[in-house]
Amino acid sequence: KIIIPNFEMHLPRKLKKKIKKELEKKLKENPDLLDNGTLASESSQRSTHSPSEAQAPGQSAPSPENSGSESATQEQDTVGLDQFNTAIAQRDEYLNDLKRLQAEFDNYRKRVLKERAELKDFLIQDMMTRLLDVVSNLERALYHPISSEDVESYKTGVSMVYQQFTGILSDYGLSKIDTVGQLFDPRFHEAVSQVESTEHEPGTIVMEIMPGYKINDRVLIAPKVQVAAKPTAPANPDGTSQTQG
Repeated sequence: KIIIPNFEMHLPRKLKKKIKKELEKKLKENPDLLDNGTLASESSQRSTHSPSEAQAPGQSAPSPENSGSESATQEQDTVGLDQFNTAIAQRDEYLNDLKRLQAEFDNYRKRVLKERAELKDFLIQDMMTRLLDVVSNLERALYHPISSEDVESYKTGVSMVYQQFTGILSDYGLSKIDTVGQLFDPRFHEAVSQVESTEHEPGTIVMEIMPGYKINDRVLIAPKVQVAAKPTAPANPDGTSQTQG
């Protein structure tokens, strides 16, 4: 009976059968091989140098199905890596676009602020230049000697200076808020008193106590007014009875 050496105990079964047949054949041809260890040496070399027939302990020969599966996995890994690289490139592109837009917006904001400041300075400079003309006319009127015969002409000169001043303010959008005869509007008017009257509708402004002004639609100073109210007491002979409120 042929006994397989210990170093071949972990070989596959088919390979062990083949090695056993070769050992039997060698032994029949030359019985002395078993004594001098030549057959064992040849068997060891065959098991060591024949990777196609011998496998390392704990390993099995790869099957075509496993090879196909490994190939498919490698292809999936390659595709996944390409997609990852594409996503990284897109991310960098979007980040660069965002940085460029942010820089452009910062430059635009700085340019707008600079232009706004320059426009403000120009408007102030233009307004001051025109107001200085009014100041010069007022100084001439203030230091001009006046006689009793020149009172009317003096008043006419002051009136002209006043019109010049209000004209400058009007050119910059300033206007007086209408009051008397208008319905009271809390957005534009400030009521300081009410007067009971049968001649005016309730809520109608009957007197302007202090004028108000606005620039375009923005109120600068609200006019102080007196508003008509429905009578609650017998009327006076003139048809009104005033109540402070």
